[in-house]
Amino acid sequence: MSSVGHGAPTTPAGSRRCRTLVTLLQHPDHARDLAAWAAGHGADYFDGAMMALPETVATWSSSVRR
Repeated sequence: MSSVGHGAPTTPAGSRRCRTLVTLLQHPDHARDLAAWAAGHGADYFDGAMMALPETVATWSSSVRR
């Protein structure tokens, strides 16, 4: 599965369809669009947000929130 820009992912012909789509997006409109795409393809959707300052990414000081 791949995505171009902020569009919905594309599923190559003959590939397995995903069951759960997990993403960390920056804008609510993109999250809503992707949730609708996932629902239309029979996938569950999980959205979260990275809670960290740039200097704390990939350290114990950062967290991911749902």
